[in-house]
Amino acid sequence: MEVTKCDKHVFELQIVASSFFDCHKQDEYDIDLELYMKAYEELNKFFENMGKVFTFVASDIHEKITILRKHQNSPVGAEYSTVKKMMEYESANNSTIVKDRHKLPSGCRTLLRLHRALEFIIDFLGSLSHAQLTDHVSTIGHQSYGKTLHHHHPWIVRQGVGLAMYVLPTVEGLIKTMEHLNSQRLDHAGMQEQLRQVVQSAIPVYELSQKLYETHNILDLP
Repeated sequence: MEVTKCDKHVFELQIVASSFFDCHKQDEYDIDLELYMKAYEELNKFFENMGKVFTFVASDIHEKITILRKHQNSPVGAEYSTVKKMMEYESANNSTIVKDRHKLPSGCRTLLRLHRALEFIIDFLGSLSHAQLTDHVSTIGHQSYGKTLHHHHPWIVRQGVGLAMYVLPTVEGLIKTMEHLNSQRLDHAGMQEQLRQVVQSAIPVYELSQKLYETHNILDLP
């Protein structure tokens, strides 16, 4: 799998890990939305270079971050500085669901899609961190998808993802792609350790987000 690299696509797993770690560092009961998005923007550099199978993921992440930034740049942008503030504001104003398609989707609904994707990312990267060089990323990705995002996607999307997964490389091929994106050598053990750091930093963020969604009873926003 060839990768065309430019500076803006240099991918660093350490940035993902540190951003997820820092986004709830100041308040263990809340999540800094800007740092959450920073972690996702870095992850998106990886997905953009994983081939057609992750095109829908990368595109969706970009769209969701754009929506959240529009909320942050609005007259009530201060209410979108953290996840908890956003949920409290939209819940109080009955704006967690926006039925008018000409208006900006709600922040809670938008973040929920990223939250669901994070469950897939945690499982996928966690499995990769234990995989052998000859293991196929397609098998790992398919299994992780089946346990997570599969439950939230319509049939036609599930079928498309299942077929597209087969073009993914082995773990050894993935390391070469990551080396190219990082502009530095990366051995198997080094990649495994970096992936574990990302997973360890992302799990508390996922769990806190899940708790906040449950507290506000908005886990099933359409």
